[in-house]
Amino acid sequence: YRPRLDFDIKRARNLFDFGKWILGSYIIVMIRGQGMTMFVGKFLGTPTLGFFNRAGFFSTMVLNQISEIFWKVGYPAYSQLQHNRDRFKQAYLKTLQLLTFIGIPMAGGLFVLSFDFVHLFLTDKWLAIVPLMQILCLQTILNFINTPADIVFQASGKPAIGTKISTIGVIVLAISLYPLTSWWGTTGAVVSLFLSVLITSPISWYMAMRVSRCTLGEFMKPVAL
Repeated sequence: YRPRLDFDIKRARNLFDFGKWILGSYIIVMIRGQGMTMFVGKFLGTPTLGFFNRAGFFSTMVLNQISEIFWKVGYPAYSQLQHNRDRFKQAYLKTLQLLTFIGIPMAGGLFVLSFDFVHLFLTDKWLAIVPLMQILCLQTILNFINTPADIVFQASGKPAIGTKISTIGVIVLAISLYPLTSWWGTTGAVVSLFLSVLITSPISWYMAMRVSRCTLGEFMKPVAL
C-alpha cells in the first residue's frame, strides 16, 4: 500500500464539522482556567492566587491523572463500539463504575483528611486552603462521574454536546463569579466554580444516557455503589 494525496471535499467537511467542536471545547477550557487565574490574581491579589492555585492542584491532581488514562484507553475503544449499541452502552456503564469506584473514595478521602494533609505536608501557613480544597473535592467527584460522558460524546461523533454543555458552565461561572467573590472572597470564587459544574452535570448525565441508550436506573447503579 502506498499512501497518496487525495482531497475529498465531503471528508474534509466531515473532519471540519467534528474538529471545530473539539477546538471550541479546548478554547472554553482555556478561558475557564486562565480566566479564573486572571480574575483571582487581579481581584484578590497575588498571595490569594497562590492559595487558590495550590488548592486546585492538590484537589484535582488525582482526577487529572486518572482521567488522562481513561481518555487514552476509552476514546478509541468507544469509537470502535459506537455502532454496536449494546456493547457501547455496556462499555460506558463499566467505565462509569470503575471510574467512580476509584475516584469518589479518593476525592472523598481527601475531603475528610484535607486539614491533616495540609497540616502535615504544607505546614499551618497554608491552612487557609483547606475549605477551598474541600469544595474542589466535591467538584472533583462530579467530574469523575462526568468524564465517561465526555468520552461518549466525542467517541459517538457528537462533540458538539460536550462543547455546548461546557459553554453553559462558563456562562454560569461568569455570572456568579464576581458577586460570590465580593461576598466570600476566595471561597466565593471556588463556590462559583463548583456551581458551574454542579448545574451542568445533570445535563451531561441526561445527554450521556440518551447517546448510550441506558436507563436512569442503569446509570445510577454504579454511581450509588
